[in-house]
Amino acid sequence: MKKITILFIVMLLMGCSAISSIENEHSGKYENYIELIINNNGAVSAEIPFEYEVTIEENNGEYIYDVDIFNPRVAMYDVEMIAVDQTLITDDYLAPSLGVAEDTQFNMIPNQSDSSRGYYQRLGLNGIAPGSDFTLQMLVSYKDATLVNEKLIFFTIHSLDYLEIAEDEAVSEESVTDETGTEDGSTEETEEGAQ
Repeated sequence: MKKITILFIVMLLMGCSAISSIENEHSGKYENYIELIINNNGAVSAEIPFEYEVTIEENNGEYIYDVDIFNPRVAMYDVEMIAVDQTLITDDYLAPSLGVAEDTQFNMIPNQSDSSRGYYQRLGLNGIAPGSDFTLQMLVSYKDATLVNEKLIFFTIHSLDYLEIAEDEAVSEESVTDETGTEDGSTEETEEGAQ
């Protein structure tokens, strides 16, 4: 009975050690990405091999943002993303990320998707900003088709650029409705006007 108990304790300790090792690996990668973004000083990669889309919505004084990448022009394996607002970095700051702290592998290949096998058409992350004026430093890491070479892509998102676009679109839609009297911008003819 003692041998079984000792064996159980040893196996439990080994399992905890393996979990701790995985957590340390994820934590180290996360901290490394934060450091890479800080050291990058906001520089944008010369070539970004995918398209990205940003949406920002106000909700009770907080701003919820979504950043999606899609339409890759190259095969991207083991994709990881992180969005950092450097003004918020503190000891307990947690930047939104995808693939950094998960064991799930995310891949993007042009014109292919099969989420059951880890191939996605679109990947994204979201977060909350305390105000409308914020800057996100984005890092997307992936391995190329050889699965050996890691590529780092940096780009910057200024919230006011996207909020102004959203406001301009809303104003544009309002003016179309105001000028034509219909929401779709078409004009309605009456029988008298048609004659």
